[in-house]
Amino acid sequence: MINNVLLPKAYREVIEIIKYLPKKDYEKIPSSIIENMQREMDKDYIYDIVAYDNLDNQPMLHETEVILAIFYRDYWATDYERKVIIENEQEYINKEEEKKRKKYMSQMKFLKRIKLI
Repeated sequence: MINNVLLPKAYREVIEIIKYLPKKDYEKIPSSIIENMQREMDKDYIYDIVAYDNLDNQPMLHETEVILAIFYRDYWATDYERKVIIENEQEYINKEEEKKRKKYMSQMKFLKRIKLI
């Protein structure tokens, strides 16, 4: 889940990370998104990248990982990868909805049993 309090820091991290992208990948991100993140980022937050290290080893906020995953899905993935990612996301959403439905139904059964509804 995204923590909106941390979002300005995540924007700062993303802005710093995407500076290291190849130009062709950077240009796939709409400039309006980059401009919005630059406007909304925490300008006092300092995020240093170890340029020679693998991105997997770079410490970053969960919110940053989510934004980068969305960028990957929407701008860098092949059509096949995008399809698989979207299918997996939908499967996850369906499972979460089913969990909520089961919890709600069990609560309703309990309330009916004790005659509160």
